[in-house]
Amino acid sequence: MKSRSLNLSFSPEAVRQRQIASELAFVDGILAKIHTSLHQILRQKWQALRGNDAAGLRFANTWLRQQATKWKQTPFAPDLAADYDDLQKLAKARANEMTQYCGMQRNFGNSEEESSALLINYALEKYSATVKSKHIEGSALRLKNEKFWKRKLSSNQERALEHEHILNGIINKFSECYVSNEQVKRFQARNQRNEEMLQNAVVINDLGNEVTLADFVANNERKLAETMCRLIGLEGIGSSLGYVGLFITVTCPSKFHAQKLDKTGAYSFNNPNFDGSNPRDANDYLCAVWVLLRAAFSDYGIDLFGMRVAEPHGNACPHWHLLIFVPRKQRGLVVRLFRKYFRKMDKYEPMAWKHRFNVKDIDYHKGSAAGYLIKYLCKNMNGQGMFDSQGLIDKDFDSGLDVVSSATRVKAWASCWGIRQFQFIGSAPVGIWRELRRIDGLTNDEFSAAADAADRGDWAEFTHLMKLDRKVLLKRDAGLNRYREPVQKIKGLIDTNSGSTIITREREWELVFKGFDLPRNILNNCRLENQVDSLGQQSLSPLLHFDASEKKQPLLVPLQSCDSKSNRRNSSPPLRLGG
Repeated sequence: MKSRSLNLSFSPEAVRQRQIASELAFVDGILAKIHTSLHQILRQKWQALRGNDAAGLRFANTWLRQQATKWKQTPFAPDLAADYDDLQKLAKARANEMTQYCGMQRNFGNSEEESSALLINYALEKYSATVKSKHIEGSALRLKNEKFWKRKLSSNQERALEHEHILNGIINKFSECYVSNEQVKRFQARNQRNEEMLQNAVVINDLGNEVTLADFVANNERKLAETMCRLIGLEGIGSSLGYVGLFITVTCPSKFHAQKLDKTGAYSFNNPNFDGSNPRDANDYLCAVWVLLRAAFSDYGIDLFGMRVAEPHGNACPHWHLLIFVPRKQRGLVVRLFRKYFRKMDKYEPMAWKHRFNVKDIDYHKGSAAGYLIKYLCKNMNGQGMFDSQGLIDKDFDSGLDVVSSATRVKAWASCWGIRQFQFIGSAPVGIWRELRRIDGLTNDEFSAAADAADRGDWAEFTHLMKLDRKVLLKRDAGLNRYREPVQKIKGLIDTNSGSTIITREREWELVFKGFDLPRNILNNCRLENQVDSLGQQSLSPLLHFDASEKKQPLLVPLQSCDSKSNRRNSSPPLRLGG
């Protein structure tokens, strides 16, 4: 009998190799829809779920498909695999789609208001796009604006990616602390683009004085100096009133923490109580509890003031540090109220009594009250000035990095999740302080005392004068913004008792971009001018002098009126771009 040669293409080994190649091709095709920073961890999890049987393969493939379609449930439905240029193209496509849809509705005979309402519903159903505006027309104009889509797609993509990093256990104290490495790269690249724009921009006033726009922007050193000035002033007020200082730390229940540390603190593991919340959800919880706590303080007639700092744990969950000054007799009541409200949710979980709330009395024999908070201010701003006993740059306890690198990660975390890092409590308005520091040679007696205190940097005296003689910002109408909503700009101050006013922003400034290609925005959007003029609204033509065919020509944009006394008086920039 004639023997047949074995066909190797149908051998068990060859079949297995083709099956493996097919499975890996499927995985690669799914991962192509997801950002590269998640490929490794998702591939590892797919292999763990795959097992050795057909049921495991089906389960692993179904799970991987779900990972690739999560982005469709994200607000504004950003593409998780898109880079900066891809998002710009996607934003332009979405804006054009919204414009065409609204035009189609108008062609069907619907009114402008009806078309706007249909457009809002269309964007909500298709892209989960929710828009906040002062009126329905403003919401529709936002949906048809390319820059609006770019901003929303970018922020929601970053948050969706960060949330995936958290859910997959990538962000923890021993791996990528506070925030993913990918988000740090994005944050640094965005800062670099902003720095290039500021360095290539010049502001010129009506007197011909020329200053680089970067000189107007409040840097970390100025922010820290102003913050410390205000904090020391509050400490002086507390000492004069006989108040006691409390340093309080509050954090979230266990279900907001994706990772837990073992008892020795040597490694972290997935928290079985985690409910999938993101850091913004956790911060919203802290804010909601603080609202209830403030209402309780009001009911009990408790007068307190101070400052709070928000910073992340290693697993990206936020917690707050508060430095507050309270009447000595009400110290016990304040502590009881803090303990009651911040331990109310899941109060029976293990160690809730210890981790949710911690308080320390300020010991003035060891140092000032501001000294308790300075470490957290530096750590969350730039990390400068923090050295160990040997004169070397100090290390961050959570991340193990030097404090400068750690500060970058913390700022990237706050930028991604939109969390306000610093906030004063029960303090005088800093906007009036900054306006008073702009003016020189003041002769108005009603403002001179407060202006002198602001000029000396005496926050305690300034606060005292503000309580005696209330002053508010003077705002005047500045026409319509790009979404046809009325806007105002600060022109000076007004005394509420006498009604007298003082103008602090007398100069008219022009913003000049020289030899710098700009992305289309509110400053160079020539279509905005035509759009507003065609509708009979306030013309923006005096505000925009830009020839789209000659992008290398200087771009002149008159800014809001402002006047700065000197660099040291520019504690806040006199203008804001975008919005």
